[in-house]
This record gives sequence, C-alpha cells and structure tokens, in this order.
Amino acid sequence: MTPGNGCINEHAVADERHDIVQGTVSVVIAAYNAAEHIERCLESIFAQSYKDLQVIVVDDASSDATSEVVRGFGKSIECIRLDRNRGPAYARTVGLFQCRGEFAAIIDADDYWLPEFVAVTTGFMNAHPSAVAVSTAYRSHRWDGRELLFPVLKEDDAAQFTMKGALIGDFFGFWNRYMHVLTGTALMRTSVVMQTGGQREELRLTEDLEFWGYLATFGAWGFIPQHLFVTDERAVTTSQRLSKISKRYRLFSDMSTEVWERRIRPRVAVGDEDSFNAVVARMGTAIAIANAYSGFYRNAWLLTGRYRESMDQGLGKVLRTGLRFGRFCWPLFCMAIKGREYVKAYLPRFSALRRLSGAPGKMQGNEAKITSCSTG
Repeated sequence: MTPGNGCINEHAVADERHDIVQGTVSVVIAAYNAAEHIERCLESIFAQSYKDLQVIVVDDASSDATSEVVRGFGKSIECIRLDRNRGPAYARTVGLFQCRGEFAAIIDADDYWLPEFVAVTTGFMNAHPSAVAVSTAYRSHRWDGRELLFPVLKEDDAAQFTMKGALIGDFFGFWNRYMHVLTGTALMRTSVVMQTGGQREELRLTEDLEFWGYLATFGAWGFIPQHLFVTDERAVTTSQRLSKISKRYRLFSDMSTEVWERRIRPRVAVGDEDSFNAVVARMGTAIAIANAYSGFYRNAWLLTGRYRESMDQGLGKVLRTGLRFGRFCWPLFCMAIKGREYVKAYLPRFSALRRLSGAPGKMQGNEAKITSCSTG
C-alpha cells in the first residue's frame, strides 16, 4: 500500500508481509469517530524531530468525518477504512501488518506526542539491540483540569534509570508496580511485532495490556523516564465519559483472568512467575471492580474473595473492606463505586476552584493503578 489522497478499503490491502526499511518508524492510529481530535494527533506526529516516518490510519468504520480529516493531510498518510466496526485490536493489527519501518508505534487518535518522542525512543532501541520495545513516562491531562505525571518511581527503582533510560530487569514486577505502558508510550521492534500475530480481536477491552504483556515475553523491555506522551481525558464530555465508563465496565465484567492470560502464561520465563501472578491479580481486581460497578454483585463478591490479598489500594480496598461487613452490606459498597464515578464526573468545577484557592495544578502520582488496568 502506498500513500494516497483517500482511504482504501481493507480488502484492497495486500496480506503479504512487507520488507523492513531500516531506520523508518511506522506509526499506526486506529480511529473510530475521531474527527474532532485526530488532527491534533497527526500534527504531533508530523512535528516530530525524527522525520523518517510511515503513518497509517485505520478508520474503524467511523460514522463521522474521520476519513475526511485524514484526507486533508494529503499523500503523507496511508489510510485504510474497515467495512464495519471491529474494535481497536483488529484495527491496530490491520495497521501493524502494513508496517514497513524497522520500528512501530501505536497511538490513539485523541492522544499526542511531544516532538522528541520518536527520536528518543529510536535512539534507545538502536543502543539496545536486545530490546523488543521501550516505553516512556507520560503526562495525563485529567478531566477535572489537573495534569499528572506518570509513573512516579519509588526511590530504589528511580536509581536504576537515567533520563536516557535503561532495560527493565523484571518487566512484570515493574509493570505491576506502575502499570507504566499505555498505547502511545511504546516503540516496538517491527520484526518481533510480526511474530506476535498482533492484538486479540476478541478482547474488546484490555487488548492493549494483554499485547504488552505478550510482547514482553519475546525479549527485553526498556523504560525512559521522560514524559514524552500525553493522554487527554478532556477530549470527551462528562456524559461521554460516563457512557464510556459504563460500556467499558460492562465489557470487562464478562472477562476472566484465565482468558486474558492464556497466550502469555506459557511464555513467562522461569523466575518471573510470581511477578506475573501479581499482574494477573491486578487484572482480577479490575474485573471485580467492573462487576461491582455493573451490578453483578455476586460475581464481584467471589472475585474479591479470590484476589483480596492484592486489593490494598483504591477501589480494590473499598471492595476488600466490603467483605468484612458481609453479604448484607455488600451491595452498598458496590453502589459506592458507581457513585464515586458520577461524583468525579460532575464535580470538575469544584476541583478547579480548589486549585484556584491554592492547590497545585500539576501533580505526580500513581493514583490510577487499578483503573489503568481497565482502560482499553
């Protein structure tokens, strides 16, 4: 496929693998009804100081003007349009298998990069040929106007990483502590990506997390503590945010850890089992929270009992506390989780007033450890 003025149908895309072009970085954007925000994302890509780029947009059967916005960038973008909505995993995989670059990255249409992202990550990958991927720290613009920096490393972890980054000794242990990999933070070695088969279409949620975990079993993973990626919760309105959360939790409540881990666990290296089990327990916590939010109280009770030892913070701690109060009070704790999301959604003005009264506008923290497990 070559760049053109319009989006081509997915059936017109050749299935064969492409020859890898050394030095080129392929960027894949899976877009669904992204007309309002994709321009900012694309502009951040073309503003990179590293210019040897292949840009691929996969329009996941959008009903808005996404394809028209992409066409406005001319021949610099390869655009593929799907016949029907298949979800982000399928769309990303279609794009990944059109990559010609030595390295590949995925970014969502409502997020963006700072200008040095590609240069810094490619520099790391060239300096560490054993690495299958590297990810950077990131900025999160919250729906209530705050800007948070993630991850905030503990002192012993921070001592291992200079600003140029380093290889992670225990990926699953590090991942469990920080959930540091988001779509948009990682640069991957394309030849290894092709070996994975891409993301799992049947996972309409956490398909990205599963993919990062699977990719990490193919080799070393690096981390660069520079905040070069920005994720923006303000891209959606309050009602859109609540609708997205409800849909996400409904999908998540149907998942099981056994299904999620099935292609990762057989490849986990000897000695890494405990760290991976901790990641799976975090995933179990997120599924329990989703069941509680969605009104499946019995499932939430059983999952909380199973993973209670890992529920030591955030909403997981709320559920673990609920166990102690027994089944009679259990629905109240589940409803409290749903109520919390509504309160958060409708009180951004209150948070803004707090900041104006003297609270800082930029914060550092790992406050979203469990919710980051449930983002898709």
